[in-house]
Amino acid sequence: RTDMQTLRLLIPNFNPPKNFDKLGRIDFSGRFDGFFVDFVAYGELQSELGKATMDMRMDLRRGRDLAEYSGQLSLESFDLARWADDDRLGKVTFRSEVKNGVGLTLETVDVKLGANIQSFTFKDYTYENLAIEGKFNQKLFDGKLNIKDDNIDLAFDGALDFSDSIPLFNFRAQVNELDLKSLNLSKQNFVLAGKVDIELRDKNFANMTGHIVANDLMLQK
Repeated sequence: RTDMQTLRLLIPNFNPPKNFDKLGRIDFSGRFDGFFVDFVAYGELQSELGKATMDMRMDLRRGRDLAEYSGQLSLESFDLARWADDDRLGKVTFRSEVKNGVGLTLETVDVKLGANIQSFTFKDYTYENLAIEGKFNQKLFDGKLNIKDDNIDLAFDGALDFSDSIPLFNFRAQVNELDLKSLNLSKQNFVLAGKVDIELRDKNFANMTGHIVANDLMLQK
């Protein structure tokens, strides 16, 4: 049993971002082999934001920027709204695998990952059965996402580039169904389908610039 303040004092070169403090009291039940800066751990970790199940290796001997890690991590009912200070978000449950990870900051991260998200809430709508795979390399994520439920059915692949002060979103999507009102993305009763190529820039959706090319587009109102 511990907390992030105690871990910062115990572990050399360990200084995660401040939002890790929101985890509050941490209870770990399982096995921990090695040292604080180089260890293998598996078991269950309970925090004030949710539960995690892990089987992972972490090597922090060269600091957070050059940390090496790999393994599996699952989150159950993890409170993303509190973690990210964003009330549009809700809770998330997922299973993920990380391969050959290096770096724990946006400037140094280089990792291959795959995830199956059983549930994820955004703007009071709970998405289910999302599959993600890709590579995250120094503020660039290149990967694929597939999701299908009663109100959304799409597959896309592309890249999210945060290397500049203005992020770039560049991806291609096959949209079989996108019910904007049911997803709480529009007050109007619109359903979209079609093939879409998108390149947009900006952090704020309302200010984005770029281009969208759509083929076989269907818009139902």
